Amino acid sequence: PLLRYHDRWSSLSWRDVMLLLGESEPVSYQGYRMRCGVLPDEDGVIDHEDAMPLLRPDFGEMALEYFDRIVSLCRENGAQLILLKAPTDSWAYPWYEEWEAQVCELAQAYDLPYYNLLKSADEIGLDYTRDTYDGGFHLNVSGAEKVASYLGEILKNEYGVPDRTGDVVRAARWEGVIQRYEQQKNP
Repeated sequence: PLLRYHDRWSSLSWRDVMLLLGESEPVSYQGYRMRCGVLPDEDGVIDHEDAMPLLRPDFGEMALEYFDRIVSLCRENGAQLILLKAPTDSWAYPWYEEWEAQVCELAQAYDLPYYNLLKSADEIGLDYTRDTYDGGFHLNVSGAEKVASYLGEILKNEYGVPDRTGDVVRAARWEGVIQRYEQQKNP
């Protein structure tokens, strides 16, 4: 829910606060806000000729400081941090080569895995003419489900995360969430 407010922090209302505190109907599913519509990328192909110029190629000192703190916190708590570039096909805000190089350097320096899902879009089965709700900036529910399945296989096969679909106790806890999800997805 915090991401819901990131670009409109100065215009929040009391209703927004109540949503954040969980005092009204949930608007997300474990942090995912479902978008069912389709607004495709114009041609479904990444074309950066008209992209905004990269004004600052480095991530900045504060970003790197917080990155270091996140890595430390994960290690202190035994959590495996995985770096991920979400698949987007935005002509206005492309994933610049300078950023890719910096993430690769950080992954190597901190001995962290890094997955650039832009490079895996075909393997994932993404179609930017059907799997985005805002012209390529973000994935809709169809695209998000494809990425979730792809990442699930990585977590299972490369990190040993067990399949818990047969766990009756977990299934009971998730039943209401799944019903709400399916109702929103297929009204």
